[in-house]
Amino acid sequence: MSITGSILIDKLRINIPLVVLDEVDINAELYKQEIRNKLEKYFIDKKAYSVTTAYNYLRITLTPTRFKPDDNGYYTDTNLEMSSEEWLWNLFNELGFNNKNRRICESANITWIHLTKNIITNNTPLDYIMFLADFPLRKKFISSLISSNGRNTSLRLSTPKRNANWKDIIGDRVFIFYDKTQELLNKANKEIITL
Repeated sequence: MSITGSILIDKLRINIPLVVLDEVDINAELYKQEIRNKLEKYFIDKKAYSVTTAYNYLRITLTPTRFKPDDNGYYTDTNLEMSSEEWLWNLFNELGFNNKNRRICESANITWIHLTKNIITNNTPLDYIMFLADFPLRKKFISSLISSNGRNTSLRLSTPKRNANWKDIIGDRVFIFYDKTQELLNKANKEIITL
């Protein structure tokens, strides 16, 4: 079953505790390089994936919408679609998330999942953000606008924090509307994009 043309997984992060790698006698540095080598075969740009260690975890971060479409020399980093579920499942198996490494599979957690949908809009992205920002919310959410520059604004729906001094983003939702053409121009370094 394909998820092409539907809701896409734009970013995915998997954390594996380093202590688990020690338990199964896997050298974390060698395992990181092995995963990088495997991902290099399937992704166009090294910015489409990363394999790092932080906070006692091995972190694998993927952007499935930036995969290599085929082996016939056609490579692009402007995909508006992602691979099939079967392709992603096979990639996970190749990375070791299978019965062969059951302990790793059981201990791995998905800590980020960014979902996206490509839609053609009639208004600017900022119009949609401002509409959502003014929308009445349940008491358990607080809305705030986040702006990095004049063209990029997103809306964060946060759960009220128990302790204002502690950064707690669990349960927060962030809605980002952006111009796909502009993103492709920036990412692909092209002068013209035809969608």
